[in-house]
Amino acid sequence: MKRFFKPIEKEGSAKKPSLSPSKNGAENGDALPEVDVKKEPLKFLTWNANSLLLRVKSNWPEFSNFVSNLDPDVIAIQEVRMPAAGSKGAPKKPGELKDDTSSSREEKQ
Repeated sequence: MKRFFKPIEKEGSAKKPSLSPSKNGAENGDALPEVDVKKEPLKFLTWNANSLLLRVKSNWPEFSNFVSNLDPDVIAIQEVRMPAAGSKGAPKKPGELKDDTSSSREEKQ
């Protein structure tokens, strides 16, 4: 998916800040600096895609416009029809799984 979406650089820890004051600020009576609180995601975009790569390639302007207009906090895409990874030309349903571990090679010699 790195081909379609650019990763967003993190601005530090996304963990919630602790509510207890720091020891240095509390002892000296200094005011604590304001903490930038991260909000929880509000908009979710989920999509059960059927051949996502073909749809995105053929309708890229429409797809990017839709995502830009919705401006989701989280995007979840589930591909429902993608062939299993394998070498080109290999049968889709091999009759026997091949064991290519070093121990199986030693036995054959």
